[in-house]
Amino acid sequence: MSKMNTVEQGRAAFALETVKRAISAAAVDNEEYKSYSKKLPMLIKTNGLAATFAFILTKKDSPAYAALGSDIVKWLATFNPAISADGDRVLPNFLDYLLNIESDEYRLLTNEVLSFMNWHRRFVEGLIKDKA
Repeated sequence: MSKMNTVEQGRAAFALETVKRAISAAAVDNEEYKSYSKKLPMLIKTNGLAATFAFILTKKDSPAYAALGSDIVKWLATFNPAISADGDRVLPNFLDYLLNIESDEYRLLTNEVLSFMNWHRRFVEGLIKDKA
C-alpha cells in the first residue's frame, strides 16, 4: 500500500466519522450541515482559508458551522502537532495559527482542507437525504 493511498484512506475515514457524528448530534441541523459542507470549499477557493475561518467564527449561532470548522481543525491536528484541537477556543486558536504561518505551509493546509472537504462532501451527500 502506498503512502498516498494511506493518507487518502485516513482522510476518508476521518470525514466519514465526522459526518456520522454530526448527523447524530441533536444540536446540529443536518440540512444546514449538508449545505455548509457543500459551500465551504468554494468559500475557501474564493476568499482563502483564513478568511473562511474568520467567517465561520462570525457564525456563533450556527452549530453546523461550528461542527464543520471543528472537524476540519481536528483532522489537521492529527498530523500537525502545532495545531490544537482541544478546548473551547479551537476555531479562534486555529485562526491565530493560520495568520502566523509561512505562505508555503498556508498553501499546504489549504490544499489539505480542500482534499478533506472533498471526502466530507461525498459522505454528506450520501448520508444526509434531502427533504422531499
